[in-house]
Amino acid sequence: MIKITEDLIKKICKILNANFKYEDNHYIISIFNREDIERRISIELYDKIDNYDGFLVVVFTPNSHLQLHHCNNIHIAEDLGEITFYAEENDKFSGIVIEDTGGCSFYSNLTKSQLSGDISQLGIDVMMYGVTKSLKKEL
Repeated sequence: MIKITEDLIKKICKILNANFKYEDNHYIISIFNREDIERRISIELYDKIDNYDGFLVVVFTPNSHLQLHHCNNIHIAEDLGEITFYAEENDKFSGIVIEDTGGCSFYSNLTKSQLSGDISQLGIDVMMYGVTKSLKKEL
């Protein structure tokens, strides 16, 4: 399981061209797309929750509020300008993909076979997540 540190937050912010601050018990990462003001995201990472496995990722956009509980890893795709926060339990994955342009995608309860199978048979959104995950060698 990955630990949230200030060095990791700085690396994430560099890839996402974002700013961060630490407030009370969590980090806040803010992304603003200068070309499209509606594409902005605020990400809150809570890593010090009592009796909690992993960390909590909360994402706010102008039109949504997403939460990924028990997040236990991060995949950094520097060349794609994406950060994937994901929770893995048994054979199931759930994840939030954050793009440097302010885009955000949420995926829930995918199996390893879905991620390592013939992704061309999946819908475009799932296929995009499969491509991102295929960059991770631990599958």
